[in-house]
Amino acid sequence: MSERAPPGWVQAEAVVAGEICGETDAERLQADFVATVAHELRTPLTPLKGFLATLIAGTGEDDPAARQEYYRIMQKQVGRLELLIADLLEVSRLEGGLVHVDARRLDLTGVVREQLADFTREQPDREIRLRAPAEPVFVNGDPLRIGQVVSNLVSNALKYSDHGAPIEVTLLWAGDGDAVVSVQDEGEGIPASEQERVFERFHRVENAMTRRTSGTGLGLYIAKRLVEAMRGRLWVVSSPGHGSTFSFSLPTDAPRPG
Repeated sequence: MSERAPPGWVQAEAVVAGEICGETDAERLQADFVATVAHELRTPLTPLKGFLATLIAGTGEDDPAARQEYYRIMQKQVGRLELLIADLLEVSRLEGGLVHVDARRLDLTGVVREQLADFTREQPDREIRLRAPAEPVFVNGDPLRIGQVVSNLVSNALKYSDHGAPIEVTLLWAGDGDAVVSVQDEGEGIPASEQERVFERFHRVENAMTRRTSGTGLGLYIAKRLVEAMRGRLWVVSSPGHGSTFSFSLPTDAPRPG
């Protein structure tokens, strides 16, 4: 005759099993995070070490043009390190509830144009189009945080699109009175099953384009949290083979023109 465990034991065993699974998932995420960050740190450090060793040893080309190119590449790699550190610090502040949002009434069009001008200066060979109303679009938000969000979305669009593909940025009034900024690319697109997960920490869609590019999977998580801190919303519309459109809305107290 078989013995049957009391109901309380069964429940306790289920709780313990659930805790073990939770710990295992957390450990796996932590290990993945450490591996990702280590890879991202190593990527810019490797060429930096190589160029510095070449300059110290005096074994490379020594004419001014060659040195200038060395310095340009090293500056770019240092910039990558700065962005990674900034993202990690931002996530830490978000998780600790320490992010300050200085919301005020501002012209959203001006903030968007300023960010796009920076990209155009840095990557003059990439085409970024802007469609926006002729009149100002006033919203309540933090110009610094809005700039971070726009920069992240445009950077992703450029990174995950073919080099010759244009990026289209649209600013419009939504039907509910909010203002909406959309960034559309012509990349590989995102499967429906992945569209919510792209906003999770450290998550990257697995496809040919992401395998060719670096990233920690933190940018969209940070952008979503910042938009929500300004009482807005961030979402994506996409399908494989047809690109992606990331949009965010911000509230406005200003009357809609017309």
